[in-house]
Amino acid sequence: MSTSNITSLNHFDVSKSYLMSVMIVFTTLIIGCNQEDEVDPVTPEKDDTNEILLAGSEKKTWLIVSSKKNGVEWLPECMKDDDWEFTRSYNFSRNSTSMSCSNGIPDSQISSWSFGNYGTWLTFGGGTYEIITLTEAKMVLTFPKPNGDVLVDTWVKK
Repeated sequence: MSTSNITSLNHFDVSKSYLMSVMIVFTTLIIGCNQEDEVDPVTPEKDDTNEILLAGSEKKTWLIVSSKKNGVEWLPECMKDDDWEFTRSYNFSRNSTSMSCSNGIPDSQISSWSFGNYGTWLTFGGGTYEIITLTEAKMVLTFPKPNGDVLVDTWVKK
């Protein structure tokens, strides 16, 4: 074989390899572009951390130590000694202990509770509160009222 024939064959082999590489790349691109991208919906996993902080393993009792409306303390003293109990079965109760309110506030209240907006809101007793702080021993909730007033309640574990 002559030297020119060998050079032609080597050139043919290189061109063949290059052509195969280009075909593989284009095939991959075409297949990749034709496949529909499957997007998994974002589903938050059930996280019961806030439930445990709020209600303990079975139930937890809280006391309100401060309730401010637009920065001014407003909660009647007769409610500051009330037991506010949250259970893991999503029940809520408020019971007056030693000092009964005479201003029309009932001595007890029973309802349910739930978290909303991925655990950033707490609904109970007819209101929905934004959770500012929730730890094992302290809870701070805020409640914007339709008239523009903002309540900020600070609770401690009993």
